Amino acid sequence: LHYNIGSTLYKLERYAEAQEAFAACARDPAWAALARYNMGLAAYQQGRRAEAAEYFAQTWRHTDEAKLAALAQTMLERIDPMAPWYPRGILSLSTGYDSNLVLSDQTRTAPATGQSDLFTELLASTGARLGSGSGAPRWEAAMYDLRYLDLKDYNITEILLGLDAPWRFGAWQSTAGGQWRYILRDGGAFQQVVTLKTGTSREWTGNRALHFGLRYDRIESIDNNYQFLDGRKLEAGASAAQPAGAGWMHYGVTVERHNREDLVVGGEFFSYSPSRAALWLKGSWPLGARWRLEPSARYRHSRYADEDRRASGIVLTREDNEWQAGLQARYRLTIAWQLTGEYTYSSSRSNFDEYSYTRHQVSIGVMRPL
Repeated sequence: LHYNIGSTLYKLERYAEAQEAFAACARDPAWAALARYNMGLAAYQQGRRAEAAEYFAQTWRHTDEAKLAALAQTMLERIDPMAPWYPRGILSLSTGYDSNLVLSDQTRTAPATGQSDLFTELLASTGARLGSGSGAPRWEAAMYDLRYLDLKDYNITEILLGLDAPWRFGAWQSTAGGQWRYILRDGGAFQQVVTLKTGTSREWTGNRALHFGLRYDRIESIDNNYQFLDGRKLEAGASAAQPAGAGWMHYGVTVERHNREDLVVGGEFFSYSPSRAALWLKGSWPLGARWRLEPSARYRHSRYADEDRRASGIVLTREDNEWQAGLQARYRLTIAWQLTGEYTYSSSRSNFDEYSYTRHQVSIGVMRPL
């Protein structure tokens, strides 16, 4: 009934009322994908292109009907070919320069090396539902590879496999599942990480969205030289998204608690178990028909669980304050392929001088959604 009312109002060009009727229809999971597609059409007719693009992207992600997915993709390409939608996966290849190598949170043994190098970066991911219907579980697979020209000790390769299942509770759309990551450093087995995660989201009036997430990581070192990184990590986060002019603004908070084995060398002790809190925001705005700009910023504070004890006699609990600002620009080469350019500035100030650093990263590459 809601769908028929929405269709009638749409034909009468009463688009705002039609969108409300389709929104009521979307509360039924069996009708959600088709209703969101029509909500996109109604928003498009009212000139709200960013809102329409989000509805079409949601349709693309959640429908099991090839025809409806093709219609949603056609509308996405028509109104905003640069919209950041990656419904089934992504392929990305880039090259760049890093002024101060920093390994990832999972693999790093020090926050910075003080050395610079050129690098190449490859990311490929894919996924699909196991069965039909909006409640079917979904599998994912990804491969990430980071290689440096000279400093090959810091090359990282990660393989990821995951599975999650969705369910709906009232207006909240939730998922729960797990991941397994296998990490190589300089071609040798380094770590494996088992993750359990859950999240829930809901949409509000004005096309705003709210999300809560929780994840648990169990980290195990395969290379015995890095067993001090073994342990657990618990992370919780909350984020929101809302239209901002012709684009979008995303912002949130993340907290982490690490419980690692830590490092004892002779009479010295080094803590690798931080508690962290971060604030972040990211925007996304079109600039003409082919360009899109995506600025971002983050502040993170870290305090470690135990006092470091150094041979010099220093006994002090480590604290770090990290700032990061970046800008990514994307240019549409074809309907599928995009050219990307990115600059990121990072700065960390610690009460231990060796953990204070400044870092610049510049990269250029190509990517396409799958």
